[in-house]
Amino acid sequence: MAGQVCRRSGLQVLWAWAWAIVWVCRPLSFERQLPLASVNAGFEERFLMWREAAKQRPVPNRPPYIACTEAASVRAATCRRLLRIWPGGPVEDFRCVVGGLSGFDSLEALARAQVGVRRVTLFDINETQLLYGELILELLCLASSRDAFLASLFGRSERKFSRVLGASNMMDFLDLPVDRDIESSIVCQLPAKLQGLYRTVFTCISTPCGWPVAWPSFGQHELLLKRRNCVASLTKSQRRLGGQKNEAFHINECGWLREEMSYCRLRALLMDLRASGSLSFQRMNLKDMHPTDGPTVLFISNIDGSPQFLDELALADLRQGLSRGHGGTLLLSTRRAEWLAEDLTPLRANSGMHRPTSPVTARLWKHVVPHFSEKQGDNDADDAVFDCRNRRV
Repeated sequence: MAGQVCRRSGLQVLWAWAWAIVWVCRPLSFERQLPLASVNAGFEERFLMWREAAKQRPVPNRPPYIACTEAASVRAATCRRLLRIWPGGPVEDFRCVVGGLSGFDSLEALARAQVGVRRVTLFDINETQLLYGELILELLCLASSRDAFLASLFGRSERKFSRVLGASNMMDFLDLPVDRDIESSIVCQLPAKLQGLYRTVFTCISTPCGWPVAWPSFGQHELLLKRRNCVASLTKSQRRLGGQKNEAFHINECGWLREEMSYCRLRALLMDLRASGSLSFQRMNLKDMHPTDGPTVLFISNIDGSPQFLDELALADLRQGLSRGHGGTLLLSTRRAEWLAEDLTPLRANSGMHRPTSPVTARLWKHVVPHFSEKQGDNDADDAVFDCRNRRV
């Protein structure tokens, strides 16, 4: 049995490497001559081929993150916690780390709940990542529909694909030939400082180039679903999001790219803020973050889950600094949703809370709910939207 497993694993590696060599050595017109589907390769074989080819063609100027490293269920749960905890009234300043732009999910959720956002500040310590945020904003401005936006990244149209794109059929979508005319058309409409970055991003997304691979979809969980009776079975590491292995846009799965309406809501909000001069990009570190006047949301993605980005001491300093602001700050991440305000004990959204005894703190208690399970469905999301719309301060 052990020998059979070893032989099977060796065949998988040889198969993946063979396809990687064929892909890297292909002629420039290969994408138009020979779609991968024509070789009758299964999902797993094509998945491995894309990964191995991407490893063989590194891109020096690739942004650290192109898509998200968190599961769709985690992204959805983060938005539900935001809507449950927000005390009511407009958001004075929505501060968001650029990263893989999962913070746009929360902006779309606020727009859906009809919660006003007066200012948006996108920040990052990495200059290339910050430029990537500017690039995505420009592409949003140019693309009036979600399909046009996706085509500007993938060089393929979901509408012409004629199927609802998802994790089960994304390899068929990626088998479609890349329309290079889309790239040429977009480049001409971008500011000069973003043209080179767009070509890099377009190449990384539309062809297996640069590491890690940014997939269109990935399913609802951290691990891509395992298939039975397949020739090349994917290992747990290969099926995992994050960890410099896989990224995903979660198209048709969650967040601002879930459907046409979610895309249009976010786009309308960002275009209005941009037109009024209320949208800005800043290169800064979290340790330089200062509280602002008025109710604020600070979205830090999954930074607080890794000591290399934010250790416990730095997190404690950040919380203490934000608690001095007037109006309060909601510290939001994929791990926490914590309301911080002056002269109030920070209230954290988890299952281990105790009812406060202070009269001042007790008034805020009604705005804090237990931590949401990732398994809770759309009914809870609808309830959160309803509560947020009808809440008053």
